[in-house]
Amino acid sequence: MLLTVCGVASAQPSQINISQDLVDFGIAGQNAVPGNPALDSRPLLQAAIQYASANGINKIIADPGSYWFLTAQKSDRYLVLDHLSNLVIDLQGSDLYLKSSYLIGFDLVACQRVTLANFTVDFMQLPYTQVRLTGVSGASRTLNYEAIAGWPLPTTLRSKSNSTEYWGIVMRGGAMPANTNRLSLARPTDPTSLQVNLDSSPWTQPSVLSTYQPGDVIVVTLKDGDAPILVEGGDTIVLDGLDIYASGALGVHLDSTSNSTVSRVRVMPRPGTDRLISTNADGIHLSYVQSNNSVHHCYVSHTMDDSITMNSPFLAVVDKVTGTRSVNITRNNQARIPNGTSLSFINPGTGETLGPLQLTFQNPAYGAANSYDQTAAYTFGPELPAVQNGFGIVYGDPANRGQGSVIENNLVEDTLFARGIFLGGVTGVIVQKNTVRRTDCGGIVVHHDLAAYPSAANQDIQILGNTVDGAIGPAAVGTGAIAALGSIFVLATDSSFAPLKIPTAVNITIANNYISNAGRAGIWGGNMDGGTIQGNTVAGYNLYPQLALWGITQSFATQLTQDFTQSVVLRSSRNVNVQKNQ
Repeated sequence: MLLTVCGVASAQPSQINISQDLVDFGIAGQNAVPGNPALDSRPLLQAAIQYASANGINKIIADPGSYWFLTAQKSDRYLVLDHLSNLVIDLQGSDLYLKSSYLIGFDLVACQRVTLANFTVDFMQLPYTQVRLTGVSGASRTLNYEAIAGWPLPTTLRSKSNSTEYWGIVMRGGAMPANTNRLSLARPTDPTSLQVNLDSSPWTQPSVLSTYQPGDVIVVTLKDGDAPILVEGGDTIVLDGLDIYASGALGVHLDSTSNSTVSRVRVMPRPGTDRLISTNADGIHLSYVQSNNSVHHCYVSHTMDDSITMNSPFLAVVDKVTGTRSVNITRNNQARIPNGTSLSFINPGTGETLGPLQLTFQNPAYGAANSYDQTAAYTFGPELPAVQNGFGIVYGDPANRGQGSVIENNLVEDTLFARGIFLGGVTGVIVQKNTVRRTDCGGIVVHHDLAAYPSAANQDIQILGNTVDGAIGPAAVGTGAIAALGSIFVLATDSSFAPLKIPTAVNITIANNYISNAGRAGIWGGNMDGGTIQGNTVAGYNLYPQLALWGITQSFATQLTQDFTQSVVLRSSRNVNVQKNQ
């Protein structure tokens, strides 16, 4: 193909520089020149992507500098890359500033072999603010505050969906004070005070609220939206050299993606600022994780939920058994499963897995337009096992639950709420050579959860050669005691968060890890069916026995009080080889 520039025919370019080439190539009426906050670079980058896709150009670059996205391509996202293939977008160290933090930045939909590389993402309007505490009324659960220069008042935090999920976290010297944690807040309406919502958590009680001191900093967040970088489906996606400095929810989110890489991605507060948090939820999250994904050489810090997650939740829930081979179901999160897919059923009371079976027919048909929580009729080839109403449906093939995926050589630190590295319902995943420091809950957690985020059971997991330091405490455990049994732990819980009595986690290996300064047990192995706990070193454990055991039964609390005095614990497990731990 020939390109005519100034009346002269030339060969098709091999790449597009959005800062220099848009006018010459006839792509747009102006170039995306960096450094101009009034210039909306989003439609210019969109035009370059469309041109590259139409003309077989495989690379888009930019001159290093700052660019602003002032308008959105769709109502809830700035830029959509839909079914693109063989494209690299390398912005060469540029800084992107998106106007609203509650809109998705880049949305990659069913793309193949697409790379996003070498840029930072920040927001003109942050999804949180910071104020200074001036006083506390513990009895009325009121936090009085004054503004901090350069930060807006909490009353200005609003999202497009009008979310009311406000949270506060009090920081002293850059850390949460002992025995405190994240606070659920009423929508801020007073320019001088915040109201803590009443719940049963220990840190919302007057005795703990009264330990806050004037001069403490309160971070007030409004949680909403998804992630600045969202990958929906697709294969062989690469996210490399990206920095995410804030988010209304997740930092980076890959959903139902295979053979993809998250490399040298940093989710953290913007360097050189006084910001105390990064994201309002998880840092790097792979949901419905497919096969052969890798998260490596990343850095995640100061998140308000799990730092790195791979999970495989329920695809659907059985509403009614309608025949020996058929059920009516409600889909979860718009999951649409093609006929021929191998599926299993999960008993939410026992954790037992039934299946797999092959899905042969569904109505509405796969691919039909659908909405959240759409109902459907499923028909299976063989006769159903003893399935009941309320059973969950999960992928039956390990390749659809993360097989061959790896989390390695990452640094996670200062996870302010929840866990450092979390696996839920996955198969064949390796977690190795990571360093995890100062997490509110467990450092590395393998949890078959059938209550909050119901999932499949975990299977064939290897946790090898990691360093976990300072997991759990001195701040309170924000998600309840069930999320903080040990620096590394395996667990299965029923739909009421009670520990299951049977093993569901098959073939789990925890080997050659170094654990120090553990707030509770070093390693807690629960509900394991086969596996190894071997060659681990635990240097210091049960450092914070005074932490509240909240959200569990008294009998389980009594058991855990004893468990936390041990470096390695095994419960409700069988055929586990425990040896040579120091």
